[in-house]
Amino acid sequence: MKNYNRVYQEEALTVYYLDSKLHRIDGPAIENNNAYPPYKEWRIFGELHRDDGPAIEWSDGVKSYFLYGNNISKDLYWYILKNKENYKYNI
Repeated sequence: MKNYNRVYQEEALTVYYLDSKLHRIDGPAIENNNAYPPYKEWRIFGELHRDDGPAIEWSDGVKSYFLYGNNISKDLYWYILKNKENYKYNI
């Protein structure tokens, strides 16, 4: 079952939506190869979020980590995921 209901594609840009929000569970919601540097963004219901790696990856190697729209350091990100059973909210 797909987890999005609309896909926008134009040359080297692909964007996935669920209703009107950027959303995709099984991969990046945005793949932009037109940008410099090219990048990928993982989003859930419009918020930057990824629970198995960085939510933004640029082709030059820069990465940003987000959980539920909150930008956090790489170390804190992996600490939270490693200890997620101790947190009130599901991650």
